Amino acid sequence: MSTLNFSINGKSINSTLYQGQSRKFTLNVDEPETLGGNDISANPVEYLLAGYAGCLNVVFNIVAKEKTLQ
Repeated sequence: MSTLNFSINGKSINSTLYQGQSRKFTLNVDEPETLGGNDISANPVEYLLAGYAGCLNVVFNIVAKEKTLQ
């Protein structure tokens, strides 16, 4: 298995808004207005949940493909 390295660079735009760059993608992270943000993007918890859901999606599809080959 090959080794993969992931990285992100970014900057704080203000107290609730962060803008990150990963490969060719720009990621904005903000908080909803009820938490002092401007609600212009998903908050950190929503990004974590989306990342987890994305990982599960990949695994489920791999398992389903393997099951159909049996």
